[in-house]
Amino acid sequence: MSDNTLSARARRKYKAEVEKQARENHIAKFTMRMDYARQGIEAVKRKDFKSALTCFHAYIEILQRSKGGELTPKSFDPKQDAAEMLMLTGVFWDLSKIYDKYKSKDLTKLKYFLDKFVLFSKGTSYERLSQEMLRKFLTNETPNHRSTFKEAYVSLGGGRCFVATAVEEHCEASTVVTLKRFRDEVLSQSVLGRSFTSVYYKISPTIAIQLIRSSVLQQKRVAKILGHIANAISFRFFPDGK
Repeated sequence: MSDNTLSARARRKYKAEVEKQARENHIAKFTMRMDYARQGIEAVKRKDFKSALTCFHAYIEILQRSKGGELTPKSFDPKQDAAEMLMLTGVFWDLSKIYDKYKSKDLTKLKYFLDKFVLFSKGTSYERLSQEMLRKFLTNETPNHRSTFKEAYVSLGGGRCFVATAVEEHCEASTVVTLKRFRDEVLSQSVLGRSFTSVYYKISPTIAIQLIRSSVLQQKRVAKILGHIANAISFRFFPDGK
């Protein structure tokens, strides 16, 4: 047996050992960070938010080291890493709520984690679920930074009637209902109407976010205008109220 053959075997053996060690390290790091994430979730359930912050930040730090820096969807394989991406999105959501409720003065971190939540939700199989989580939070809770969460909701396509959604707390309950009905029962029935709706969906999220950031007085003015428009639509298209 030649020295070259022995050398080739030694190299293959060394390579196999290195790959085995790398796999074991990868599994160990994965297990460690998932343990931190699960501990954070349990801490949230106990309302131990200090421990939750510690665990969630440890999870993210280990994951960032594993991925080589700032976390974006491009850091992951959508198929192989689907479970971890879902876990990470949930962690960003929990951190957003913690920084809103219990670290309410730290608006920079709230925005950072909420932006990450939106970023990791867009275009995924659970995007609608993320929308619904935001909707329920806005409807059933009293966030300290309501406008920030509403921006996230609009950014994820929540509400679809974006401008009305931006000022809905200043609108009559019937206004949004009438506008959505007009979209679904009238505009959708014609090419021109569908074209208008398509253009609206492209430009209105930007308008809605600007409205959310505007003064309450400005929002009330827009809500009043929308109310007049809804009344006119109702009179013209739905006079019987059905």
